[in-house]
Amino acid sequence: MKNPMQKVILVILTCVSTISYGQTAKQSPNEIAILKEINMVRTDPKGYIKYIDAFTRRMGVDSITRIAAGLKAKLRIMKPLPPLQFSETIYTTVKAKALWLKKRRVQQHPPGNKYAENLIFSEKDVRTVNLLLLIDYGVPGRGHRNNILNPKFGTFACKELTRTQSNWLHIYIMDFYY
Repeated sequence: MKNPMQKVILVILTCVSTISYGQTAKQSPNEIAILKEINMVRTDPKGYIKYIDAFTRRMGVDSITRIAAGLKAKLRIMKPLPPLQFSETIYTTVKAKALWLKKRRVQQHPPGNKYAENLIFSEKDVRTVNLLLLIDYGVPGRGHRNNILNPKFGTFACKELTRTQSNWLHIYIMDFYY
């Protein structure tokens, strides 16, 4: 490169590329996929109903199907929401929570939370995880669903823990913020 300006542009592009990649470089593929899955239902609520239908057919449990009917009714009238954005700050927080859970081997929300939090002990498949949280079977008030579909939230991060204890396949800790 004989032109000094070309060197400057190359350095700038390299730095921008590194910064952009750095935001997700620490995330696992499932952590990235969870955000994409949540954004799918937020940005296209009516279009997400087909996944709920497939899930309830596969589960074949009447009580889950009844609760899912309420979710589908909500999604049919819901206006699309802006997608959540990944937050490095929130990601640092959920990583600390994950270490807290792993050390203590407990199944509970970690203390001292300033974010809206979804915590699920589940299987690896991110669509199933999202559907379980949206249907929110057995959870009074549907708090997990409300976090996912809250129009006030704009930032998000998720931490995945795998095989931390024999009865836990996967743990997902998700925090939502404005």
